[in-house]
Amino acid sequence: MPSLALQAAGSGLITNGSFATAAIPAEIVAAVAGKSHFVKSIMIACITNTTVTVATASETIIGTYETDTTSRPHKFTFNQPIKTTAGEAINIQTAGFGRISVVVQGYTE
Repeated sequence: MPSLALQAAGSGLITNGSFATAAIPAEIVAAVAGKSHFVKSIMIACITNTTVTVATASETIIGTYETDTTSRPHKFTFNQPIKTTAGEAINIQTAGFGRISVVVQGYTE
């Protein structure tokens, strides 16, 4: 699975990953030693029947989001950014196989 670092996009940061399967945790935002990620929004698109979880090693950001063959992309926007534990990557995991796209927007400090 690819590991993607946050990239500058205007005044914020954005990363995205597209996976054929993520049945094991797939890193979408790389860990940065001593720094936390602040997640402002997450978009999930998947065209198969599965569940998607977005989490770090110690906390769940979005848990058990269910998709099916008619699902449209869904964007989760957080009024206050979600701060992750310092030094942890953000991962996605699914309960099955299929094409999954996840976009994480935020910043690292």
